[in-house]
Amino acid sequence: SSCGTRRASSPWACSRDLTRRRSAPPDLPGARAPTSTPPTPPALLASASADTTAVLWDCRSSLRTPGAEDDQAEAPLPVQVFRGHKGRLGNVAYHPSGEAIATASFDLTWRLWSVETGQEIMLQDGHFKEVYMCAFHPDGSLIGTGDLSGIGQVWDIRSGKIVFTMQGHVKRIVCGDFSPNGFQVATGGDDHTVRVWDLRQRKCHYTLPAHSHLISDVRYSPGNGEAMLTTSFDGRLRIWGTRDYRLLTDLSGHEGKIMGADFAYANDQKSVAGAFSVGYDRTLKSWGSGLSGYL
Repeated sequence: SSCGTRRASSPWACSRDLTRRRSAPPDLPGARAPTSTPPTPPALLASASADTTAVLWDCRSSLRTPGAEDDQAEAPLPVQVFRGHKGRLGNVAYHPSGEAIATASFDLTWRLWSVETGQEIMLQDGHFKEVYMCAFHPDGSLIGTGDLSGIGQVWDIRSGKIVFTMQGHVKRIVCGDFSPNGFQVATGGDDHTVRVWDLRQRKCHYTLPAHSHLISDVRYSPGNGEAMLTTSFDGRLRIWGTRDYRLLTDLSGHEGKIMGADFAYANDQKSVAGAFSVGYDRTLKSWGSGLSGYL
């Protein structure tokens, strides 16, 4: 596994990058593709587990030089264990500052933790079903969460209060992402739709019938956010324009469910160079630079 530099959130979570790792039941997405390759090796990676803990790993120990044999790579070292949840974890996300992580849990809570000390900073219990999705606003002031009843919440981290309830999905929410401009948050779930919520008007701005099965991932393109990537258990990776929600490209190649994906960053860490996806077929696929023509 690897990780990459990104605005806030994603199945692996890396310090000052945002990837996240999910622990999932068999019929829910359980992993996402790495986001991008940072200019220097990331230091820390966070994972979430069915054993109720999140763990921070020093993944520098597992990096190997080009041409090295597989058995020369060492296992990453755990540097912090976050304990406190009473149920399995669904997701973990890095705060944009890199100084905290959020975890979503089947104990109906989400929590904020200090990366440095491992101590719990905040515990919130405003959901009535298992919490599965968590994602940070680009400026770090808000966090979005979603549960398995299909209800999403946007929270003000400074006050700990709910500022917007996202009600519209008819089945469980399993993924979400904030737009780079911070004005929208997109959620995807088991009702085969992506809903785009306007944070200023506090209502659903658009409902996109994106796939024919559970939507396992939704990601805004970096920079201007003018494209949106979605993946599904129908085995398709699709990219949509966010101005008119027109389908830009429809990609297939995985044998079965796609568990997650993200855009691949160019060297400037702002523009798109392609995309990566991970599947239930145990493969990671790289979709070429031709995608940049759609963005």
